[in-house]
Amino acid sequence: MEAPAWIKWIGAVLREVPGPTEAWADIIGHLAWPLTIAWIVVRFRHSLRRLLEILIIRFKSDDLGIANVLSVTRNSTLVPLDSGENGGSDAFVTERLLEFMGEAENFESVQRWLVEEGRQNLDIVEFITQSEFADLRQRAFTALLEGGEHG
Repeated sequence: MEAPAWIKWIGAVLREVPGPTEAWADIIGHLAWPLTIAWIVVRFRHSLRRLLEILIIRFKSDDLGIANVLSVTRNSTLVPLDSGENGGSDAFVTERLLEFMGEAENFESVQRWLVEEGRQNLDIVEFITQSEFADLRQRAFTALLEGGEHG
């Protein structure tokens, strides 16, 4: 009994493949995870789609809390932040101020600037996170990072 043609073809391909080497192990290792994930997504696509539909329905109708860090309610307004490549957006200003305040002396200079502006009672977290202080953040960014003492 002779083997089918496709088995002979696979055998010929496998005979041409060199023996296992470290390079082949790296190639197989790099291909294994993406192929496994692709197989899982294809295999369970209907279940994953249903899961996503359930989550979307829950987002629309329920209050959600994620690890006591993020809370989304039905009345929450979620606004996507623009990356602000040109430096004009509040998201860009906030991000740059956070980077700037990463160093202790810069954090103290922001606090001093707030005192000079008459905002000594303003909590630094509120200053960075509250939308009502966007103009104040822009002024701090201009004074401290663009043209002020650290420009």
